[in-house]
Amino acid sequence: MKDRIQYLLFLAAALFIGGCGGKQEPEPEVEFDLFLMLGQSNMVGYAPLEPQDSSPIRGVWLLDGEGNMVPASSPMNRFSTIRFMGQTYYGLGASFAKKVRHDTGHYILLVSNARGGSAIAEWKKGGPYNFYDEAVRRTRQALEIPGVHLKGILWHQGEADCTRADFEDYWYSHFCRMINDFRTDFSNPALPVVIGQTYEGASYASLMNPVMEKVCEKLEFSDWASSEGCTDLGDKIHFSREGYDILGERYAEKILELCY
Repeated sequence: MKDRIQYLLFLAAALFIGGCGGKQEPEPEVEFDLFLMLGQSNMVGYAPLEPQDSSPIRGVWLLDGEGNMVPASSPMNRFSTIRFMGQTYYGLGASFAKKVRHDTGHYILLVSNARGGSAIAEWKKGGPYNFYDEAVRRTRQALEIPGVHLKGILWHQGEADCTRADFEDYWYSHFCRMINDFRTDFSNPALPVVIGQTYEGASYASLMNPVMEKVCEKLEFSDWASSEGCTDLGDKIHFSREGYDILGERYAEKILELCY
């Protein structure tokens, strides 16, 4: 996908951006840790953007719609090929990536391909919505870039399904099949995954959140991020900026335990 000249230009741009506005970072390594961000609206992000969000996050990259790496900035889901058209917002990706970058010193690449309102069954491999297949296609695009290695999956979803009487069995039957399909397609049977709880003040939180806490029992190489204390936007569904920042750091803490 990228010839040698394009890649050298990319590295030069990375060095320039890394040195702007303060202490210069070392020349970018050839290695990049890739994380796939999937799910519904709380993975998309729903908090209002602020002016500083357009500034690149040092050491963090985002896969764009053409399969190229660009300096990461919010909104992270703006290149999703399955998103609703229109404005995108601030989510948990920024604080997640900053913490993993800070704690490991590794360069981070994100593929964000979430869709608000999506149900777990819509993420079935080969299904009519193509949510799963687009996630695989874009991840493979990223893996064609020299030095990129898939490290883990971040998943935030369940609100669309949790009022079902059989929610736990239904959701996990679909979720575990999906993750095992990812692991098969990427030839990594131990590919880590972290899921997150919904806003604890949501009317359905008592249905959804205890189910999320059982992921380690249902699936190997998995963990969950707590939403305790995370504030919302006032709609009792979506997190505030502060809530997303806390939740993103909690995702990072779990990924650090699973991957490093």
